[in-house]
Amino acid sequence: MSRERAIQIVPTATDEAFATWLGARFSDPEYAMRIQIVQVGAGNRHGEVIYTHDERAPVGDKKKDKPRLSRERIVELSNAMITSSQLDCDALGRSTTYAALAFHAAMGADSYSRFMFRLRPKNIYANAEGVVDVEEGSRIERLLLGLLESERRDKRWTLEMAMNAISGAMERDAQRIEKTEMMLDGRLEKETKLIEATEAALSKAEDRRLKRAWHDLTVGTVGEMVSSVKSQILPAIKFKLMSGAGTPPHATSNGTAPHPSGTAGSPPSAETPATGTAPEVVILGRFLAECEANGEVAENLFGKDVDGKPVSTGIFNRQQAALLVIVHSGGLPVSLLDQLLPGAGELAVTDEQRAQAMAIMTPAMSSTLIELFTLRMAARASK
Repeated sequence: MSRERAIQIVPTATDEAFATWLGARFSDPEYAMRIQIVQVGAGNRHGEVIYTHDERAPVGDKKKDKPRLSRERIVELSNAMITSSQLDCDALGRSTTYAALAFHAAMGADSYSRFMFRLRPKNIYANAEGVVDVEEGSRIERLLLGLLESERRDKRWTLEMAMNAISGAMERDAQRIEKTEMMLDGRLEKETKLIEATEAALSKAEDRRLKRAWHDLTVGTVGEMVSSVKSQILPAIKFKLMSGAGTPPHATSNGTAPHPSGTAGSPPSAETPATGTAPEVVILGRFLAECEANGEVAENLFGKDVDGKPVSTGIFNRQQAALLVIVHSGGLPVSLLDQLLPGAGELAVTDEQRAQAMAIMTPAMSSTLIELFTLRMAARASK
């Protein structure tokens, strides 16, 4: 009985160029550890992976450690990859470019060799028996396209959420920095204004104190004292300053009214003797001493005389000045100084006179005059 010889069938490569490239990847000196088939989109960018084949070689440098694939195995792998790519192209329903990528662990994460080929759809859908079902193919195609669109939409949504989170965090940081800068600017501005206000308050403290003390002197009613004091001082002042019948105390030799200093044509002087020991007399002495030390201010307050004749008028009239000099020298009682208080009568110091005098007097002169008026106000209130 004769035995039949087995017939060996050699497979035919669907794409001979691709089979040749694949065979070179598994020969010396290079040896691919992974082959992947991926879609190639616009801009030569790699898309979805269609097929993956791993051929792990044992660790070692010897040639015998690297298994060599036969021609039949190379053709079988190339046809399987082409078939998978054709099915993907049929599902997409459009001409698609694919790339076969070769990887090796020693050459990095990127592929070190690539083979590209382009396929066109052959059948809308073919089952295992090769029967084409147009209706089923359309349903499967729509399903695949819907899945692809859903995947792209999910990826886009995830990317948008990540970008929104990053932009929101950056915006919150920018707002926080802006608020911090505004707070620092506002605090600096407030501190600057506080320093300026403090400096202004310190520089004007003495002026405010004097104005406040002078205002306190003008508060109150002096109507009850006007008639009685007026009847006592006006006849005496008029007689001493304007009468020619006799020379009043401390008058000049020609009978004219004395200058506040006690001598005609000279500023007020503290050297005029004081016969009384009342506090008002002591205060008047200090005031006249300040006038003597500040001659220009004294001329602006009481006027100027040359050879016993007035050549300029001052802020205070000559009757008011004479009253100060006579009380200081002891010629009249200190109670008559009440006639100089605001609202007391013809000799009362007016608001205009007070404002002009405060503007030119030194702090020592102002404080002395205010002390005098304060003393007289207290004396009047105690009656």
